[in-house]
Amino acid sequence: MKIKEIMITIREFCLIMAFVLLLIFPNWINNRLIDAGFSKIDFGVAEWERTIQESQKEVEDAVEANAETRASLDIISNTLAQLSRSPQNSANAAMQQEVLNLRREVQASSNRLENSQLELQKSLENHKVLLDKVQLNQKIQ
Repeated sequence: MKIKEIMITIREFCLIMAFVLLLIFPNWINNRLIDAGFSKIDFGVAEWERTIQESQKEVEDAVEANAETRASLDIISNTLAQLSRSPQNSANAAMQQEVLNLRREVQASSNRLENSQLELQKSLENHKVLLDKVQLNQKIQ
């Protein structure tokens, strides 16, 4: 009886330590599992794969790029508005060239925003496909 109780105590201690390590070092544990070859874990209810993580990263990158581009467009638009309202700058050829350059920058920023939006849309479509796949697998099981 005593050996059985000792084994149960050791097992419980190991489970608690594993849980504590998972809470303290989740990235390290994740990297060790990936290095060991675990790229997919099935809990029966939901299936998580590396593809979902990559897709989520794409969405985050696209959202960040959109925010940066939007901020750039706002700054440029405000500058153009200030320049266009100034009567002394309308006769200045150098200033007109600066306004033209700023308009080009606004166009380039708009193009970057559009490309980033396309990437975001593609990532969202990837998420939908993965979600459909997981839901189909759940129905089959």
